[in-house]
Amino acid sequence: MAADHRDLHGARLPRQALASFAKNILYNLIRKRWYIYGPDRRLQFVAKEDSVILSLLRRFLAPVRRAAHQLHHPPPDSEEVIGEFKRKFTILDRYVLDMSGDPQRLMDRRVALALGVMLDTGERR
Repeated sequence: MAADHRDLHGARLPRQALASFAKNILYNLIRKRWYIYGPDRRLQFVAKEDSVILSLLRRFLAPVRRAAHQLHHPPPDSEEVIGEFKRKFTILDRYVLDMSGDPQRLMDRRVALALGVMLDTGERR
Protein backbone atom coordinates (compact mmCIF):
# COMPACT_ATOMS: atom_id res chain seq x y z
CA MET A 1 0.00 0.00 0.00
CA ALA A 2 1.39 3.40 -0.97
CA ALA A 3 1.50 6.18 1.58
CA ASP A 4 -0.55 9.33 1.10
CA HIS A 5 1.32 12.59 0.77
CA ARG A 6 -0.33 15.38 2.70
CA ASP A 7 0.48 19.01 3.47
CA LEU A 8 0.42 20.59 6.96
CA HIS A 9 -3.38 21.02 6.80
CA GLY A 10 -4.07 17.40 5.83
CA ALA A 11 -4.86 18.03 2.16
CA ARG A 12 -3.62 15.39 -0.24
CA LEU A 13 -0.67 16.35 -2.40
CA PRO A 14 -0.33 15.12 -5.99
CA ARG A 15 2.37 12.54 -6.58
CA GLN A 16 5.17 13.74 -8.79
CA ALA A 17 8.43 12.14 -9.83
CA LEU A 18 11.59 13.96 -8.75
CA ALA A 19 13.45 13.02 -11.92
CA SER A 20 13.72 10.53 -14.77
CA PHE A 21 16.80 8.95 -16.30
CA ALA A 22 17.50 8.14 -19.95
CA LYS A 23 20.47 7.06 -22.06
CA ASN A 24 21.44 6.74 -25.71
CA ILE A 25 22.41 3.09 -26.19
CA LEU A 26 24.52 3.67 -29.33
CA TYR A 27 26.60 6.40 -27.70
CA ASN A 28 27.11 4.15 -24.67
CA LEU A 29 29.31 1.82 -26.71
CA ILE A 30 32.07 4.43 -26.42
CA ARG A 31 31.35 6.34 -23.21
CA LYS A 32 28.37 5.72 -20.94
CA ARG A 33 26.21 8.78 -20.46
CA TRP A 34 22.95 9.18 -18.54
CA TYR A 35 20.61 12.14 -18.90
CA ILE A 36 18.70 13.32 -15.83
CA TYR A 37 15.43 15.11 -16.53
CA GLY A 38 13.38 17.09 -14.03
CA PRO A 39 9.63 16.74 -13.39
CA ASP A 40 9.05 19.27 -16.20
CA ARG A 41 10.90 16.92 -18.64
CA ARG A 42 13.73 19.42 -19.19
CA LEU A 43 17.32 18.24 -19.08
CA GLN A 44 18.84 19.10 -15.71
CA PHE A 45 22.06 17.09 -15.47
CA VAL A 46 24.26 14.65 -17.36
CA ALA A 47 26.18 11.80 -15.73
CA LYS A 48 29.00 10.46 -17.86
CA GLU A 49 32.03 8.26 -17.41
CA ASP A 50 35.13 10.07 -16.32
CA SER A 51 37.30 9.39 -19.38
CA VAL A 52 36.82 8.13 -22.94
CA ILE A 53 40.06 6.14 -22.81
CA LEU A 54 39.25 4.51 -19.46
CA SER A 55 35.71 3.77 -20.58
CA LEU A 56 37.03 1.93 -23.64
CA LEU A 57 39.53 -0.01 -21.49
CA ARG A 58 36.71 -0.97 -19.10
CA ARG A 59 34.87 -2.66 -21.96
CA PHE A 60 37.77 -5.03 -22.63
CA LEU A 61 39.84 -5.36 -19.44
CA ALA A 62 38.27 -6.76 -16.28
CA PRO A 63 40.78 -5.18 -13.80
CA VAL A 64 39.83 -1.69 -14.97
CA ARG A 65 36.17 -2.20 -13.96
CA ARG A 66 36.23 0.55 -11.33
CA ALA A 67 33.96 3.07 -12.93
CA ALA A 68 33.60 6.70 -12.07
CA HIS A 69 30.79 8.90 -13.33
CA GLN A 70 30.90 12.66 -13.25
CA LEU A 71 27.75 14.74 -12.86
CA HIS A 72 27.57 17.77 -15.14
CA HIS A 73 25.21 20.70 -15.12
CA PRO A 74 23.83 21.37 -18.63
CA PRO A 75 24.42 22.20 -21.38
CA PRO A 76 25.42 18.55 -22.08
CA ASP A 77 28.84 19.58 -23.38
CA SER A 78 29.55 21.50 -20.19
CA GLU A 79 32.68 20.50 -18.34
CA GLU A 80 31.39 21.92 -15.04
CA VAL A 81 31.55 18.90 -12.71
CA ILE A 82 29.15 19.22 -9.78
CA GLY A 83 29.66 15.73 -8.38
CA GLU A 84 31.22 12.32 -8.80
CA PHE A 85 30.03 8.79 -8.18
CA LYS A 86 32.91 6.34 -7.75
CA ARG A 87 32.94 2.63 -7.17
CA LYS A 88 35.79 1.42 -4.99
CA PHE A 89 36.85 -2.14 -5.72
CA THR A 90 37.13 -4.07 -2.46
CA ILE A 91 35.87 -7.42 -1.19
CA LEU A 92 32.51 -5.76 -0.70
CA ASP A 93 31.72 -3.04 -3.21
CA ARG A 94 31.95 0.44 -1.77
CA TYR A 95 30.57 3.54 -3.38
CA VAL A 96 31.41 7.19 -2.86
CA LEU A 97 29.10 10.00 -3.89
CA ASP A 98 30.98 13.30 -3.75
CA MET A 99 28.74 16.34 -4.27
CA SER A 100 31.27 18.91 -3.00
CA GLY A 101 31.23 20.58 -6.44
CA ASP A 102 27.58 21.53 -5.84
CA PRO A 103 27.57 23.89 -2.83
CA GLN A 104 24.41 25.61 -4.16
CA ARG A 105 22.64 22.21 -4.03
CA LEU A 106 21.46 22.44 -7.64
CA MET A 107 20.92 18.68 -7.66
CA ASP A 108 18.47 17.20 -5.17
CA ARG A 109 20.47 14.73 -3.07
CA ARG A 110 17.64 12.17 -3.33
CA VAL A 111 18.07 12.24 -7.11
CA ALA A 112 21.85 11.86 -6.70
CA LEU A 113 21.37 8.80 -4.48
CA ALA A 114 18.83 7.30 -6.89
CA LEU A 115 21.32 7.87 -9.70
CA GLY A 116 23.96 5.98 -7.72
CA VAL A 117 21.66 3.00 -7.23
CA MET A 118 20.65 3.11 -10.89
CA LEU A 119 24.29 3.25 -12.04
CA ASP A 120 25.08 0.17 -9.95
CA THR A 121 22.06 -1.90 -10.99
CA GLY A 122 21.43 -0.44 -14.45
CA GLU A 123 25.00 -0.94 -15.58
CA ARG A 124 25.10 -4.53 -14.21
CA ARG A 125 28.13 -4.07 -11.99
